[in-house]
Amino acid sequence: MTNKTVTSSHKMVTRRIIKMPSEFGMNLFRARTWLSWTRLELRDQTKRFVANGVSENTIYNIEVGNSPGKLEIQLPLKKAITEAIKRPYPWKEDGNALNNTSLTEFINNSLLVSDIDQDIAAAFKVKLIPPASFIEIYSERISHVGIRTISDIEHHLKERKQTIKKFAAACKKHRILDQPYLPHGICFAVLQVLLLLENGNVKGLKDYLAENRLSKNSSPHKMTHALKLAYKETRG
Repeated sequence: MTNKTVTSSHKMVTRRIIKMPSEFGMNLFRARTWLSWTRLELRDQTKRFVANGVSENTIYNIEVGNSPGKLEIQLPLKKAITEAIKRPYPWKEDGNALNNTSLTEFINNSLLVSDIDQDIAAAFKVKLIPPASFIEIYSERISHVGIRTISDIEHHLKERKQTIKKFAAACKKHRILDQPYLPHGICFAVLQVLLLLENGNVKGLKDYLAENRLSKNSSPHKMTHALKLAYKETRG
């Protein structure tokens, strides 16, 4: 017998077909993950290219395989992501892409990172520890200020090397970041705060501090105020 169904107690049992997303759907999900964008955020990014943007439901259906996505739907998605990632579709990783592996290698091999980290640790009078358990945190948080590649990080660090060191000293004065040790790569966290302050994104800074406490039991409101004072001293 070659029946494709099996009956049991007069009930028909059929094999469920597992849907697979199209190549575009897989690339779309991967790119959105790299960007740390929700479907809502991706929808908003496509509003520049199509009226009302591509709906969250449409994006979901493409990513899970319910739909391959029509060409007129794919186009604004490709434009929005290509502009953000700065790589043509299918947005493949190059050795410069920001991820846990590339970030670990950069921290371990960069004299620039080592130099800045050492000065920050000296300002706080603490030891530096290996970055292993902090890599994923660094990778996720630094992307929220528009940094997508290792080159982006290196550029910002070179441009703000002395500012980062001065800011760290000012932070110590205002009792910010009260920790018994600091991980290598701490300059990335300082850089993120600086970029938020430079852009006047106080709300973004408060949201960041509410989610990521710099000191135990610290108030996001008080910490934001202290960071703004430290930044003002650094700039002055």
